[in-house]
Amino acid sequence: MFEYSLIEVQQQLASQPDALVYWVRWLGIINLWTAFFFIRRRQAQWVLASIVFIMATNIPLALTFGLVKVVSIPHLMVWIPLIVYLANELRSGRVKHPSIFGTWIGLVAATDLVSVIFDIRDSAEYLMGDTGLVDVTTANPPFVIFAIILASLVALIFYVRDGATLQQGENHARKA
Repeated sequence: MFEYSLIEVQQQLASQPDALVYWVRWLGIINLWTAFFFIRRRQAQWVLASIVFIMATNIPLALTFGLVKVVSIPHLMVWIPLIVYLANELRSGRVKHPSIFGTWIGLVAATDLVSVIFDIRDSAEYLMGDTGLVDVTTANPPFVIFAIILASLVALIFYVRDGATLQQGENHARKA
């Protein structure tokens, strides 16, 4: 049924640079394991549901095709709406920041945003016919990727911060 075994997929991942291996581990830690600390909160339940969906789609995809760029497509399907949702939760004040939970929500959104940047590239390459294994060593020049990541994270921070500023202004206007 499957072309690859779980061990072969793990070997494909292990053959990647350490930075990618650590990044995949970080994605699991921040989206899966830490969500259990906040499981009673609706936002954490959405984070957990998202990573469970990604695992439920990516494991069969990787076992069928190997660690190819098609595994980035489920990330886009789930993480783009999740990032927007979490950013809006912070922006609206439904999640208080600074707080431990608010900081976690910000970390999840920022982490998933960085992943989405690479997932957009990988998905586009896959849809254009690149069926080879994921290979971060052939990525765009590092300064381009760094600039895109930095710009995206700054945009996320300003989006959330401006919303919090607007929320505070509305609260002061109501009190007056």
